[in-house]
Amino acid sequence: MSMDKEQYKLLSEHLDQIDPALLQFCEETGYTMDNSNLGRYPRRRLQKCGEVSCFFDLQMDLDQNGERYEVFSDALPYSMGAGVGFDEGDFRYSKRFLVMDGLSFLRVSKELIDILLETDQSLQKWNKERVRSEGRKVKLSR
Repeated sequence: MSMDKEQYKLLSEHLDQIDPALLQFCEETGYTMDNSNLGRYPRRRLQKCGEVSCFFDLQMDLDQNGERYEVFSDALPYSMGAGVGFDEGDFRYSKRFLVMDGLSFLRVSKELIDILLETDQSLQKWNKERVRSEGRKVKLSR
């Protein structure tokens, strides 16, 4: 079944429960949360710009058949990636990590801030030299 804009909005309402904690994390660590242009499926993205930029990307997973869920349950799985990167000349250097994989929203709502804080400490150890040597290099199309 195809979902309309209002149905996607309803499917994402549960994220309102974690937004206050995410905003507090952002305030304390210098990240920003921008949920525009992320598509309709439940998702949150945090980013911190700097010499080496950092990000977190939390989103609802797909079901076993690769289809989108259409009705919320706190048992639905979420995954979160994180990464570091920077642009230099015609190239982007980056390193990405899978931080959580298939955690129920119930667990996410309880453990998210601890996971963010712990992962942010790890991300802060990445400088340009380390990203260049251990990360991925792609040519930018301009």
